[in-house]
Amino acid sequence: MRILDDDIIIRLERLPDRVRGVVLESPDGCYNVYLNKDDTREMWHETMEHEKRHIKNGDLSGASTLYKVEE
Repeated sequence: MRILDDDIIIRLERLPDRVRGVVLESPDGCYNVYLNKDDTREMWHETMEHEKRHIKNGDLSGASTLYKVEE
């Protein structure tokens, strides 16, 4: 677990195949970003930027977003 700032907590987890990351908003207003631990550091950075855009744009609305590998 790594705390990026007061609002975002990064967690490395084994996620389903082809899922790069997931962001969930907790009841206290913090965001938990789960990154696929099997990905490279470069992919973690790309996925984190993707998830931060969801947070910044208010795309969550109580739901989670999945960042999947494009086929």
